[in-house]
Amino acid sequence: MLTILFDLSDVLIKGLEGAEEPLAVYLGLPKDKIFSDLFDFDYHRFWLGKISENEVIKQLIKKNKWQISPDKLRKIIYGNFREIKGTRKLILDLKKRYQLILLSVNPPEWAVYFEKNFSYRNLFNYIHYSYEIGYTKREPESYLYVMKRHHLNPNEVLLIDDSTRNINIAKSGGIDGIKFLSSSQMRKALIARKVI
Repeated sequence: MLTILFDLSDVLIKGLEGAEEPLAVYLGLPKDKIFSDLFDFDYHRFWLGKISENEVIKQLIKKNKWQISPDKLRKIIYGNFREIKGTRKLILDLKKRYQLILLSVNPPEWAVYFEKNFSYRNLFNYIHYSYEIGYTKREPESYLYVMKRHHLNPNEVLLIDDSTRNINIAKSGGIDGIKFLSSSQMRKALIARKVI
């Protein structure tokens, strides 16, 4: 039986990407510069729960010399967390026929917020966050963890992720993947594969 492994950020919910727009307006700086500042930062220890959200926010402000309070930056980031239209419906349709597992690179603070505001535990059979398993999806061990934990055969698993890099890493372990661009594109891709 097919198991579908879902990404969270930029598949079901908007992640950090997009926060550069209101942040650029607030700081009066070019959007491209803010985007670079946000994504040149090393979040690895944050994704693994090794440092707190408060510490990351302080580091971002200090590193980039932004004139913004930690509370305001947090508010802008959280304001970007909204569901991507159509993905919840797609997941609910898939859940009728398949086991669904969420494998997400997120810190504990964000995971708690997502669950409180969006009830993702109702959508998936199992949920695994990077801070719980000790690996991000840039590391093959994250996929191995899921395979072993749920006694899955990689050739019976399909990854849906917005990152080509993540898909390629999963493929190196025998897991097929489809790159997520939009919920309508993904639905068409799944229909073409006769998954739905």
